[in-house]
Amino acid sequence: MGSATVPANLSADQAIERSVNTEGLLCQTLFKKKASEFGKEDYMSTYLRITLGADLGNSPGPPYVLEIWPALHASPIHNHGDSHAVIKVLHGKIKAYYFTSLYDAQPIGPPANLEKGDITWIDPENYQVHQLSNEIKSAAVFAQASKTYHGTGRDGSVCCTIQCYSYGAKDVRHYEAFDYVNEATHKIVEQFEPNSDMRYDEFKAALKQEWSRRWEQVSEA
Repeated sequence: MGSATVPANLSADQAIERSVNTEGLLCQTLFKKKASEFGKEDYMSTYLRITLGADLGNSPGPPYVLEIWPALHASPIHNHGDSHAVIKVLHGKIKAYYFTSLYDAQPIGPPANLEKGDITWIDPENYQVHQLSNEIKSAAVFAQASKTYHGTGRDGSVCCTIQCYSYGAKDVRHYEAFDYVNEATHKIVEQFEPNSDMRYDEFKAALKQEWSRRWEQVSEA
C-alpha cells in the first residue's frame, strides 16, 4: 500500500470544483440540504455561504462571505438591507442583474458580466437590488445539466466570489435581513436572514481532508 500526500500545487478552486460536482462530497451535500431555502424546493436556486468573521452587528450577517455558485445556479432577486458591499470574483464567471426595486423588478440595463479578478459594489443608493447568476451559454450543456436533480451533468463551471458587507456610518436601523422575491408567486417579498453554511476555517479543513482521501483511494487502487 503506497502513501499519498496532497499535491503542493493544489489550488482551492480545483478542490471546490470536485466537491461541488461529485456525488456525496461536502459541497454537493450542502447544496442538497439547501434546496428549499427560498420557499420551494429548487436545487438551482442555491449557493453556498462560507463565512469569515463573527456577526458583530455592523453588517447583515457575518461581514465576509465566500459564495460558491455551481453552473446554472442563481440567487433570487434580492436587496441587501441598505448595506454597503464589495464583491470580487475569485474564480469562474458570473452575471449580475440589477433592478429598480423588488416590487417592480425592472432591469436596469444589461447584466454585468464579471469574471476572475473583477470587482463590483453596492450601496444604499446604487445596485441595492440585484440577482447573481452563473450561466452557461450552450443550450446543449444546459439541457444535459438539467437532466437530474443531483446535477451530475454539470460541466464543472463553478464560480466563487468573496463579499464584504458593512452598514453605513449613519445607518442606525441596521436591517438584519435581505428581502427577496418569492419565485413561486413573483409578488410576495420574503425575508432571508444571512446565515452561514459553514465557517471558512472548518470548510477549508474539511475540503483538504476530502482531497487527501481522494489521493489515498487512488494510491490503494
